[in-house]
Amino acid sequence: MSSSTLSRWSSELSGVVLFGAALFWLVALATYDPADPVWFFSTGAHETPVNFGGRTGAFAAELSFQLFGFSAYVLPTALIALGWHCFWCRPVEGPYARAAGLGLTLACTASFLALAFSAFDTSERPFRAGGYLGAWLAGFLAEHLNRTGSIMLILTLLFLAVLLVTQVSFGQLASRSTAGAGRHGAGWPVPPSAGRHDRRRVRDDAARRPGRADGPTAPAPAEIDRLRPTPAPAEIDRLRPTPAPAEIDRLRPTPAPAEA
Repeated sequence: MSSSTLSRWSSELSGVVLFGAALFWLVALATYDPADPVWFFSTGAHETPVNFGGRTGAFAAELSFQLFGFSAYVLPTALIALGWHCFWCRPVEGPYARAAGLGLTLACTASFLALAFSAFDTSERPFRAGGYLGAWLAGFLAEHLNRTGSIMLILTLLFLAVLLVTQVSFGQLASRSTAGAGRHGAGWPVPPSAGRHDRRRVRDDAARRPGRADGPTAPAPAEIDRLRPTPAPAEIDRLRPTPAPAEIDRLRPTPAPAEA
């Protein structure tokens, strides 16, 4: 087995494993029951766990909800995205930036949920909406920025986290959308940030829009004459045909008899 085939096989295997782990984690979170017996947390009222993931799933769900609250669903979603890249052997561009964005997304969602649900009675819920992480961050931010300022800062950081995770450039999206509009309609300007090929494609497509189905309009005859190069006088004399001597004698006028 060649090294490239082995590398691809191992990458696909890693993707399948990550898909399975993410699916198990999601099922465990969705079937969470606070009465399940959980290691290190509680013995529970049920002898056998109700969670579809068994004791392991109940432990994973309890730990996730206690630490991150409802933002725990971000983690298996990230595993699905990572498994997709591994299964199709696609390299993750900017892994450190994406990891930082994922951590920032988790922190922002947890703190936002903690602030949003702080005005409601959550005594019946076995865990906090943002988990211990969200409660600590929300308390720290509210102490220094108050509630409104904290929400504004969290939303700003959450937008930054989305940019880091997705690696999306809104400038490129605007350029592509404007260029696409220029291809499908007349008179749309080409943005300065568009590349040379994009600008050329927009001009060609605009020349072939309805009303110009046969391509660019042919230049007028006057334009052709203006663009045609004028030869020099010496070139004109060289190109002018010289008559033969017999032709010269034939064309020379014969004098009248009186003049002779």
